[in-house]
Amino acid sequence: MPWRLPTRLFLFGLAVLLVNAGLPAPVRASGIINANGTANYTLFAPAGLPDPGPDAQHINASVTLPQVAALINPTGGIVPPVINGTQVSPLTILAGSSGFDPNNLTVGLSKDGTGLGLVFLHGGLKAGGILNFALNVNPALTSAPDVTSQTPGVVILPTATPTPEPMSMVLWLALGGIGLARARSSSARRPKAPALQAA
Repeated sequence: MPWRLPTRLFLFGLAVLLVNAGLPAPVRASGIINANGTANYTLFAPAGLPDPGPDAQHINASVTLPQVAALINPTGGIVPPVINGTQVSPLTILAGSSGFDPNNLTVGLSKDGTGLGLVFLHGGLKAGGILNFALNVNPALTSAPDVTSQTPGVVILPTATPTPEPMSMVLWLALGGIGLARARSSSARRPKAPALQAA
């Protein structure tokens, strides 16, 4: 299904994800779910990712968004937690991450629950950069879902380390697809465990 994004810069057909019906299904990794209902992963990008721009209002037209697109298996395996009646980011940045601005990582889930998207605002991801992160798992699951990168040069692997305190904030976008909100979209930051939400 097409993923609708808020502006022309974020018109991302996600063809690489949509063709997955013709590919073998990912092998289930039977990852570990932490006591707090999250699962841990590590993202590696040996060559790094370019700087998409300083913020959501100043995106480099040459950069395709999201910068990292990943398949979630099973569908709906990652869900945004609800805090005080509000959906917040499903992703928490963990200690040991490096090579990017942790206060400007933008996160999106597809409306149909099949995909995760990431954008490394304000600097991109440096060569050799690492993102250690936890994702909030659907409570109906007994093992962590697979999160498989569809972006060349980017690898996402499950990890089994305990979840430490989050090290920063992230932007959280659930806009019926993956994308960034520009000037016409509103967002509100929250410290650490909470995350930004855009209408």
